Amino acid sequence: MAETFKVAAIMTVVSFCIYRSLWAFVVMIIPGIFLFKRIEKNKLKKERSDLKTEFKECIQSVLSSLGTGASVENAFMESMDDMELMFGRDSNICRELEVIRRGLVINIPIEELLKDFGSRSFCSEISEFAEVFRIAKRTGGNMKEIMNVTVSAIVGRIETDEEIKLNLAGKRFEFNIMKVMPFLMLLYMNVGYPQYFDLLYNSFSGACIMTGFFSMYMGAVFWGEKILEDIERELE
Repeated sequence: MAETFKVAAIMTVVSFCIYRSLWAFVVMIIPGIFLFKRIEKNKLKKERSDLKTEFKECIQSVLSSLGTGASVENAFMESMDDMELMFGRDSNICRELEVIRRGLVINIPIEELLKDFGSRSFCSEISEFAEVFRIAKRTGGNMKEIMNVTVSAIVGRIETDEEIKLNLAGKRFEFNIMKVMPFLMLLYMNVGYPQYFDLLYNSFSGACIMTGFFSMYMGAVFWGEKILEDIERELE
């Protein structure tokens, strides 16, 4: 619901800046749909990224508990307190650990619960951890040693991913400023000096010019987003 209001507000501002008419909001429904999908996609991507970071802290907490002699099941349960302190009770990792806790109460093997967690998360690191854990549990190997090696490898990969995203965050911030600047300038001129652009808003040729401007703007935004996504994909 919040995303819907956000898109509506953005499209209202865009309609006023491009055509100086709120009735143009109808025309903006189509780009609004694409914007809504982009916001939802970015939201999902952020949730997965946050879950990956939270999972990194979780397995480190589990490894610490194993070092004190706790069983794997108890280690995961004890990690809930640490995750609540770090990320809050409503965080994704706390919800997932609660699912694991409830599964253990009804005697579902923890390896199956972790496998299900990995499948639902769409996170390769979590799925790989679950698979290694399942194999180690079945073969009866040295669980503490296997967990130590596995956690070290996965934590290293997640931290590398976090560094890459941190390096790209500055570029994305600059790109977001560039996306907003044209509309800030148009909004300023429309509010402060509306007579300067009267010709663009009160004639058919002016409407065509503004439509062309908006089309080029959308093309540039799409191109920029694609470049950033390609860079992120190559570096992962």
